[in-house]
Amino acid sequence: MIYTKQTILYINFNYSKEYLILGLIDGYEIYKLEPFKLSIKNKLNKCIGIIDILENTNILLFSGSNHNNSYCDKNKIILYDDHNKRELVRKTIESEILNLKITNKYVILVLIDKIIIFNHNLNIINYFNTGCNVHGLISIFYNDTIFKYSTISDIKGSIIIGNDNLFSKKILNVHKNIVSNICFNNDGNLLATTSILGTIIRIFNVNNYKLIKEL
Repeated sequence: MIYTKQTILYINFNYSKEYLILGLIDGYEIYKLEPFKLSIKNKLNKCIGIIDILENTNILLFSGSNHNNSYCDKNKIILYDDHNKRELVRKTIESEILNLKITNKYVILVLIDKIIIFNHNLNIINYFNTGCNVHGLISIFYNDTIFKYSTISDIKGSIIIGNDNLFSKKILNVHKNIVSNICFNNDGNLLATTSILGTIIRIFNVNNYKLIKEL
């Protein structure tokens, strides 16, 4: 059971599903899942919105919230060293950040109609346009050899599936309605999708883009 005295503004797992991450009204808390324990806690007396952790390190990536007492604006990202309690890099982005991820190689930001991929110095490596992504929808898979991502495209019911092999990508039609959820499995070979209708889950083979099951 998780018990925190502070209001939770954001909750999610990191991409490897090793940590549960809470953005709080006065800082953040990060829990290791196996074994379950509080790993990092920092009372900043400022609101933290979206937040992620770089695997088994003290390096965090976060943005602000809508609260007046936010640590930073929602169009800023902070790369933060929790061990030394200091900012490593701060960068202002062109619009509000709706989601963010960090891996050993990349920082990924989701904006309303764009995804931007940075290195750890927050220099842009690549970017591409998406559909209107008001919920910051993205799923990623990462290991030492490849980075895969999926998000919504600008075509209704379609998604973008891509990787960092020359940052190639493919648009795949998966539903008749607007896509509401996307999720890679643990080895990155399968991708599950749902639409706002909420009646069908479809599972695709990411390697050949074929539908393999409907639930």
